[in-house]
Amino acid sequence: MAHHASGSGNKGAHEREAARPEASSEIEEQPEYVRRARERVRPAAGSTVVYPDDSGITRPLDLPRTQWIILGAILAAAILFAAIWCVRTVGDVLNYEANTKQEVSQVIRRGVALDVVKLSDYVGKDSAAMQAEMAAAGLAIVDVTTVQANDTNAIDLVKLPSDMSAAEALLAYTKGVDEMPATEAAKFLSGSWRLTQQTVDSTDVRVRYADFAADDAAEAIENAIEVQGFDESTVIDEGVDSKNNTYKAGKTTIGDATYTWQVSACALTDAYDVDGLPASAQYVGVHLYIS
Repeated sequence: MAHHASGSGNKGAHEREAARPEASSEIEEQPEYVRRARERVRPAAGSTVVYPDDSGITRPLDLPRTQWIILGAILAAAILFAAIWCVRTVGDVLNYEANTKQEVSQVIRRGVALDVVKLSDYVGKDSAAMQAEMAAAGLAIVDVTTVQANDTNAIDLVKLPSDMSAAEALLAYTKGVDEMPATEAAKFLSGSWRLTQQTVDSTDVRVRYADFAADDAAEAIENAIEVQGFDESTVIDEGVDSKNNTYKAGKTTIGDATYTWQVSACALTDAYDVDGLPASAQYVGVHLYIS
């Protein structure tokens, strides 16, 4: 009986062993890529897994005291240089207007005469006769009609500042006053004027210029009336026109003809868009014609 029981026990054990899958058969039944992956990560017998040294990224971020001192010095120097640059820049901006005003004032007072002509001496004359008289008076003149393409027979003469060459003044005139810096515009305007006449055979002549000596339009008009030799007792009209020009108009006799004169003025800054010109300067126009 005992032998029978032992045989039965051995039989059950054999049956259980047969039911248990072999380890090798289990691996063989897995996909090829799984087996290869397991083989790659399986450490070799007796080997040790080595981990990277992470002390460089786990240590405190505090800098040594000496490096903090150096960093602070560099930062302080950068702040100092930035402050100096800001002060200089702001100073230049704030002082630009004052500096420009001083430079323009020096240019205006440089001693160049305006030498505005009396229109009564030139009315009714042709361009050649006008230029001959102006040259005899020592004035440097540019005939604009010979520089610009012009199909009319108008007269257009520009008197140049005595301290500017013809080439320099012509370049400035061609560029346009509005495109000049304030000092260059002041240099050109304070020593020049422009005389125009619609046609050579007309008796309608004008002269325009800047008056830097006047404080307002009324004073500029009085200055012009005196230069032209007009009699204020003949004034027939005065006021402000539709273009905001202050004016006075009167009568005068030249030879056997009676002419109407009109003097008008406005702020120079209204005539030219140039920053830095004196706010008190005036743009003056004198018109003489047979009414």
